[in-house]
Amino acid sequence: MLINMQKFTLYLFFTLTLFCFSPSFAQFTISSDASVHVGDGVTMISQSDVKNQGTFKVGAGVFTLDASLTNTGTLDLTTATLKLGTSTSSAKTNTLNMSNGSTPISVKHLILDANTSSFTGVSESLGMLRITESLESRSGTLDAKGKIVLANTTATDAAQVIESSDGTVNDIVVERYIPGKKAFRLLASPVNSTGSIRDNLQEGQNNMGTDYSTDNSNDVETYGTHITGSKTGDNGFDASMDGDPSMFLYNQIDQNWEGVPNTDTDKLTVGIPYRLLVRGDRSIDLSSPTAAATATTLRVQGDLHIGEHEPAMATGAGEFSFIANPYQATVNYSLVEREGVKNYIYMWDAGINDNAANPNGKYVTIDLDMLDGGSLSGEFNEYILPGESFFVQNEETLTSTPRLRFQEADKQRAEHIAASSSKTTEDITALITLHKADVANPSDAVVLQFNESYTTQADDEDATKLLNPDENIAILNQGYRVIDKRDLPTKEESIPLFLDNYKTDDYRLDIELSAALPSSTMYLRDAYLETLEEVDSKLTYAFSVDQNTDSKNTDRFSIVFSNETLGNQDFESLSLSVYPNPTKGRVNIETSSIVEAIEVFDITGKSVHNASQTSTVNIQHLNAGVYLFQIQTSEGTSTKKVIKY
Repeated sequence: MLINMQKFTLYLFFTLTLFCFSPSFAQFTISSDASVHVGDGVTMISQSDVKNQGTFKVGAGVFTLDASLTNTGTLDLTTATLKLGTSTSSAKTNTLNMSNGSTPISVKHLILDANTSSFTGVSESLGMLRITESLESRSGTLDAKGKIVLANTTATDAAQVIESSDGTVNDIVVERYIPGKKAFRLLASPVNSTGSIRDNLQEGQNNMGTDYSTDNSNDVETYGTHITGSKTGDNGFDASMDGDPSMFLYNQIDQNWEGVPNTDTDKLTVGIPYRLLVRGDRSIDLSSPTAAATATTLRVQGDLHIGEHEPAMATGAGEFSFIANPYQATVNYSLVEREGVKNYIYMWDAGINDNAANPNGKYVTIDLDMLDGGSLSGEFNEYILPGESFFVQNEETLTSTPRLRFQEADKQRAEHIAASSSKTTEDITALITLHKADVANPSDAVVLQFNESYTTQADDEDATKLLNPDENIAILNQGYRVIDKRDLPTKEESIPLFLDNYKTDDYRLDIELSAALPSSTMYLRDAYLETLEEVDSKLTYAFSVDQNTDSKNTDRFSIVFSNETLGNQDFESLSLSVYPNPTKGRVNIETSSIVEAIEVFDITGKSVHNASQTSTVNIQHLNAGVYLFQIQTSEGTSTKKVIKY
């Protein structure tokens, strides 16, 4: 059947099916002076090849193409769904040739349902097809040849690959928009790239020298970024004055960051997360530390992953695994099948709208038992965005092999994502936030949660603290904790806080207590100024740090409890001190109470020494480092940090 549209405008408001009964009549042609307009809600099905030289517009309906498409005219699919093939398509190869010049064609939804057929782009074509909302793969093969793009032009409009049942999508381009702020990002590739890291994230170029005026290579404006790691531009890196790396992988065996060895050979792989310092696009002057950041779009080209995915995991108790979202889709982590990991996730907040509080970004901790993680998580929740990576921690009482299993059903369509809310809980919570003096948003935060069902000794209920590049606050309990779930406090119990990495002089601590404790009163203890401040429902405590190292002591602050009303005159009665500190081995404990038991932990939370009914401990046999002394007295429990040299 041959339909040749000439000097004619056709408006369709009903379903139209174009059948091809003979290869000699296998084309539906719209000539240069003709137009076809398919109305909203209308389905058009073509089993004949479509050649558009004129104007072809499909409204908010479905255009099912079970043949080839060649466009040299005006093709408008902006609000349409383009369905490639049918579930009964016979085995054949169709082509998509978008020869529409430099103006890309936008399509709202693309569905691949080609059965045993395939669709392939024309790599020589100048045109591009940009998917603005979603791609679904049901069956068949789509070889995009780099001519189909999952678009992303703002921080919130990334096109996603929704839950898919089957099919193969190769050589597609995926965009990731990055707002203008110089900061590290924890990123993931949704494709196994066809080219190297350099071909993708650096737009196929790198600087071979450090003179910006002559050496900066920026062939594609507003795309790509610099990746440094060499002073001379070796191994695909952009040359920089110091040669410091800006792209890292996480070594899950050694539990540390390692710079990538090159960008001109290694490729991007689904399931391999990375940390990248994004300064902006490639117009940035690397020789200027004050160069203003710009927004950029990172592009990766390769084969999509469809189906289940199980990432490589750290195997040791309490160890962290760095996990990549394997899909170009938002994943609801609470649906992900998991074993041997704590019920927390750690995400990275680059501080896009919070430069005063966190110029270099910070980790946020999401408690899946609370869903929204309380005020610690801010805008973050259990949803992992496309192109994003995160951390999880193995259980500290590990009894099985840690495992995560991502499945297509874990994907969450944007319209189904609702704002998370905390579960109803009987916990009494103390939210402790550290602020620069005149900044509303916190630089960091921790949470104490009290309930008789919890144990005071650290366990898998608690969230270990990941330290930030800027200010840090942590709870000391057999290591650094960001969420510490404890039994109700006992008389004279002391909970030490850890604060470090101050970036200015004036700060404040805000403490919000959700309800009164049943048998004790909470106080903030400042060991430097020797003050006690009662925490009623809320306490705001302003303080300063200066060149006096004592004011910057990491153990300056602690939370203490009493069943009596206390004032600053009672400061000494709550004091428990250890000396000498630092020490070569012997540590003395000075307190007005009776020392009943002492347990020493290394900074990872591992118990390394025990003693009882003594006020002197010898740790000479331990390696140099930082240790936490958990001291049980007749009046309560206190934790002290001791440095062994």
